Amino acid sequence: MRRAPFLALAALLSACVSAPSTKPIETPLKAETLGLDGASTPAIADKWWTAFDDPELDTLVERALSSSPTLAVALARTRSEDQI
Repeated sequence: MRRAPFLALAALLSACVSAPSTKPIETPLKAETLGLDGASTPAIADKWWTAFDDPELDTLVERALSSSPTLAVALARTRSEDQI
C-alpha cells in the first residue's frame, strides 16, 4: 500500500506531459535525385531466357509454359468451382 501515493503522483505528472506534434514532415524530392530524368529502359523480349544460350533452361521454360494454364482457363476453372 505504500506504492499507491507514488503511483498516483506518477499518474498526475504524466498527465502534464505534452504530446509531440503529429504533423508529418514532408520534403519534396526532385526527379533528378531519383534517377527519373534519364532514358527509359529498353523493352524486354518475350523469350528473354534464350539470351543465356542454355538449352536445358529453354526446355524447362517451354515445358513450364506449355503446362501452365492461361488466365482465361484459370478464370473458367475458378468460376466452375464456385458453382459446385
